[in-house]
Amino acid sequence: APEDGKQYARQDGDWSEVEATSGGGDVVATPPVAFNTGIAEGGSVGMPHNVYTKVPFNTVALDTDNKIQADGTFIVPKTGIYSLNASTRQVNTTTNDLLNSWIVIWKTDADGFTNKTSLAGDCIYPGDAKVAYALMATVTTELTEGDNIFVEIKGTTISGAGYSLYGNPSQNFFSGHMVSSITEGEVKEKEAVVFRAGLS
Repeated sequence: APEDGKQYARQDGDWSEVEATSGGGDVVATPPVAFNTGIAEGGSVGMPHNVYTKVPFNTVALDTDNKIQADGTFIVPKTGIYSLNASTRQVNTTTNDLLNSWIVIWKTDADGFTNKTSLAGDCIYPGDAKVAYALMATVTTELTEGDNIFVEIKGTTISGAGYSLYGNPSQNFFSGHMVSSITEGEVKEKEAVVFRAGLS
């Protein structure tokens, strides 16, 4: 290919310059997708005992495609590979009442409930009650345009009373970004290099 700082691709045996367009054609410039939402500073949120409940993230720090909903759900704007992260800090400020805690990142179809699938999760079974727990879930996965992605948590208490999510967006947040889009046409983006490892 010519060495002039431009991008080229083979077409009918010859080198052709690749020009990004805003729509149509074989090559489409794909802007990044990223979001970051959390629980507002000082605004703790009450949660029920022993029930999986959607985390109502209520402050948005970043939302490139305006796809964060009022209830904290992220609607996938473009098919591709995404990295997702969720963190919660569950607290009971009066006593050591929190017993067990769970967090799950869920995916559903566009209707919000069909094909509900767990993408990642975390849990704590400490054996004795505590005042607070911190949980985190993270995953890199392929998502389809229109998928609904949201976070649910569950906590149990000795007393059977509810608990709270600490009002701090650095400790209670849901964020993500598109690692690579999945395109069609003669010229495609380079394939993403992704990995995930764990302990068996």
